[in-house]
Amino acid sequence: GYHFSGHRKQNCTTAEHRLAMWEQQQWEQQQWWQQQAWEQASASWQAWQQQQQLAWQQQQGWEQPQRQRRSQKGRPKPQPRRQQIPTLRFDLNDRVVCNIGVRWAAGNIVGVDPLEKDEWVYLVKLDTHPGLEGRTICVPEDAEYCCFQEVCFGHQQLELVKGAAPELPKKTGKLPLRFAQGTRVVCRVRHGADRLENWCAGEVDAEYPQLPEPLEWGDEDVSGTFPSSVAYRVKLDRGGVVLCHADNYTLIRREGLEPQTRVKGVSKRMEDRKDPNGALVRFDHVTERQKPLDRTVVQPKEEPQTEEPKTEEPKTEEPTKAVQLTAEQRKALFLE
Repeated sequence: GYHFSGHRKQNCTTAEHRLAMWEQQQWEQQQWWQQQAWEQASASWQAWQQQQQLAWQQQQGWEQPQRQRRSQKGRPKPQPRRQQIPTLRFDLNDRVVCNIGVRWAAGNIVGVDPLEKDEWVYLVKLDTHPGLEGRTICVPEDAEYCCFQEVCFGHQQLELVKGAAPELPKKTGKLPLRFAQGTRVVCRVRHGADRLENWCAGEVDAEYPQLPEPLEWGDEDVSGTFPSSVAYRVKLDRGGVVLCHADNYTLIRREGLEPQTRVKGVSKRMEDRKDPNGALVRFDHVTERQKPLDRTVVQPKEEPQTEEPKTEEPKTEEPTKAVQLTAEQRKALFLE
């Protein structure tokens, strides 16, 4: 017998493995060539069939349709697609209350970007609040958790009431108000489905009502205190109570002075409206004065006067005077 060492056994195993790998490669290469030959034969068979069908159609007298190429000159140029601009809830100069993280703050919209080219939809100039400078911020999204329309809010929205309330004088803590307790007014509240301004009638229930605590706000970087009171508390005729945080014509007016034409944004100070007599006037909602616009004054019609019949006086005939003729005239008339 022969005795093989372990090294020789390992060499034999490696040689067998190489042989098996070579046979596998040869088999795979043979399969690939067969696949290529089959695909080429199938393509040649389809082309031969098409040629046979075309020759048979020509023998039968069939007319082959010719493809008509349209000239590039007569072809209209493709129109660029118009990008649909999304409609936003607010426009320039509208009043909103924005969420700035540590609190809500009111301000005016000074910029609008519906396409979000700079990753914002609104630029808002904030009002000056205690502990917060009036600066311009970017609103990233047109959603109510980012910005809310400034209206008269209820007790369920105290965060918005405190955030929108203006700073009061430090000495007196109050400003003179236009309406006293018990005055009939209209307040602007949240709009409906049509997004037009909504005014509700009510009665002033209290002047400068106190706001509940806590009034402190802020974090490690910035902090401050909310005003302790707001301008009015109004009891609405439809039920419920709202807090009017500022004595402004955009939020509260005397009853009967609500806008005659409702809009989506903030109502203008000067409004062209009709007075109770139907005349067109320009009304100032701050001073509550008006200026007539109709210059044509309608004068009352005068009643026709009845003329008394005139009595004609009888005409007196004047006596005719005798005319004396000359000698020549008497001869011409054959009177002599």
